Amino acid sequence: MMAEISAWVKSIVMVVLFATFLEFLLPASSMQRFVRVIMGLFIMLSILNPLINVLHSQILPEPVAVFGNPATRVAEIERASQEAAKGRSQLTHEMYRKDLAKQIRALVMAVEGVAEVRVAVETNDEEGSKNIGAIKKIVLYVQPGLTSTNSKIKKVSIDTTNTAAADNLPELSAATPDKIQRVITELYPIREDQLTIQRLN
Repeated sequence: MMAEISAWVKSIVMVVLFATFLEFLLPASSMQRFVRVIMGLFIMLSILNPLINVLHSQILPEPVAVFGNPATRVAEIERASQEAAKGRSQLTHEMYRKDLAKQIRALVMAVEGVAEVRVAVETNDEEGSKNIGAIKKIVLYVQPGLTSTNSKIKKVSIDTTNTAAADNLPELSAATPDKIQRVITELYPIREDQLTIQRLN
């Protein structure tokens, strides 16, 4: 406290001495009045400077960190960015699997003896993996029969003696899975144990 008062008094003395010295240098003219007014303002400012500082500190308190700790904000932004990137990656993988399933279905439907097929594809979705997007497993649910393009209109006859036989669905022949497996393994880099073919019920 005493050091602040001492510095305050020294500043006032220095301003007064400077004003007196400047007044001696100026010739006696009307300009002395303006210089005296200006120097008087400087002296008043030096005297009132501590009071102004006190009032300023009371009226304007310490600034409050509106946005919180900058390090915390950076961490939150990075976390939100990582979550958004993860969401985009999951959406991309899902669209990739759907497109892949459509391609495989179109290939299998072209095989003779297949009337309908459902495709389930499992891919490698591990971020940072060298084989990301690679096919891990394909499961085909095949309904045997003729496709709509290969089917022919046949004469319909009603057998009243054996109606149960009409409800039996055609069995999946042994040659059909071999054809499907050959088509899939030739076009996609998978092993035979990664492909499962089941009958669609």
